[in-house]
Amino acid sequence: MKKKLYLTEREIERFTACLRRDEREPATVEAYLRALRRFARWADGRSVTKELAVEWKAELSASG
Repeated sequence: MKKKLYLTEREIERFTACLRRDEREPATVEAYLRALRRFARWADGRSVTKELAVEWKAELSASG
């Protein structure tokens, strides 16, 4: 059985730390975080799965 993955503020903070540790440009970090937070709001607490990502991508494509 696969472990369920949830996008929490803690996970976002860990991702931010990884980006900064990898010396990403500040504008890149901000763009990634803006997109990630938008995805997190859309996911609304649902477990992050490949299927959820595909659904998100389809919605983005449909909205232009």
